[in-house]
Amino acid sequence: MGTRICAGFPSPADDFLDGELDLTRILVKNKPATFLWRVAGTSMRDVGIFDGDVVVVDRSVNPKTASWSWP
Repeated sequence: MGTRICAGFPSPADDFLDGELDLTRILVKNKPATFLWRVAGTSMRDVGIFDGDVVVVDRSVNPKTASWSWP
């Protein structure tokens, strides 16, 4: 015991499911230089990065000042 199954009526939306979402393909340009970090603190909250968020860091990219602001 301990395994659970969904026993309801199948969703009609299941017929329209897309394929698998590969975040590595979307977010990672340089695999050996890319890391995921969990944010600790609130110093970046003004640009929409909050305590506990996970960020993608690519060490091969030179940092620059963002030209946009968080709403």
